Amino acid sequence: MSIQSALIGFLISRMLGTPLTPQEIIVVQTTSVATGTMPLAAGFVGIIPALGLLSEERDGTPPIHLSWLAAVGWSCSIAYFGCVQSFLFDNRLTYRLAEYSSLLPSVNKWYVIYLSHRLQDS
Repeated sequence: MSIQSALIGFLISRMLGTPLTPQEIIVVQTTSVATGTMPLAAGFVGIIPALGLLSEERDGTPPIHLSWLAAVGWSCSIAYFGCVQSFLFDNRLTYRLAEYSSLLPSVNKWYVIYLSHRLQDS
């Protein structure tokens, strides 16, 4: 999903007239991946649907079904506590993945050149 997000961001920026820089594409990529991962992080992919499959006779508790408003509240609370945790436990870590991702095109270029020379020598 990360590569697709970067590619879509790059293509949209090319249509707007002024293309984004590699660093701005990484911001678009990171934001879209974080947004796309939110249902997984909030438990809507595995945990909450599994709670709806509970059986009172088998498990001793009735199934739990969230209304639309409760699901929105749950998502907002997960996002809020994630932000609070990041501020409370600020350990000044740098996000190196974005830096490395912006360097990947040049690394891949040199790796392809290296492989093509190795294949020619064989």
